[in-house]
Parts: sequence; structure tokens; C-alpha cells
Amino acid sequence: MAPKVVWHHLVWFPGRIPKHNIILWMTILDRLPTWVRLLRMGIIMENVKCLFCDMVPETRSHSFFECDYAKNIWKAILLLCGVNRRVSHWDGELAWATHCFKGKSLIARVFKLALTSYLYVIWRERNTGCLEEWLDR
Repeated sequence: MAPKVVWHHLVWFPGRIPKHNIILWMTILDRLPTWVRLLRMGIIMENVKCLFCDMVPETRSHSFFECDYAKNIWKAILLLCGVNRRVSHWDGELAWATHCFKGKSLIARVFKLALTSYLYVIWRERNTGCLEEWLDR
């Protein structure tokens, strides 16, 4: 049996939303088809810039935590959860979540659900352009 990875408790926990956790799992493994990843795979892309800001190449870290559009949403979610901290890059946020979202307490589950739902909605918005509609509900 393979050893557990340090982030397993972020993906596999009671009360998870499977389609959200699949996106988290794929993001952790850097398997989401971002423009830069597709380009590395040999797929010719006309434009590899972020669909939210159109300023820098779309990578995992940029799409979720470096792009101002996404970063501001994550900051707002953290503030709603009572956390006031500076948002880092992908590796920094994953390390922070891995360290802080341990255990089976209600607050740990809320944070895990907040993270997985955030990633899912940002990825869905990137693919469909419907975040504004979702936020208005």
C-alpha cells in the first residue's frame, strides 16, 4: 500500500462534495487543463493568458490564488470564515490548508468545504463564465 500524502485529509473527509473534491484532487496533482499545461502537452494555443485578467499565462497558481479576480474571492471567503491573512501562491495556500484544516471538527469541515467549493466554482467560471450569476443567488 502506498503511503498517505500529507494533503489526503483535504480531499477525503466525511461530508465532502464529490465533484468539488475531484477538482481539488486534480488541482493538487496539477492535472487541470490550464492553457500553459495544454501548451506543454504540445497543443498549439493562440492565447495562453488568464481568462479572468488577460494579463499573464494561465497556470494553476495564477488561476486560483495570484489572479486578482480569484484572489479577491478567496480573501472574501476567508474573511467570512473569520480568517484575516495574506493570500499566497498555490503551494503556500496548499501548505497552509494542509496544516490548518486537520481534524474532524465542524470548523475544519467548514474550511475544507470552503476551499473545495472555491476551487470548483473558480474552475467552473473559467470554463463557463457564470460566476456573476452564481454570486447573485
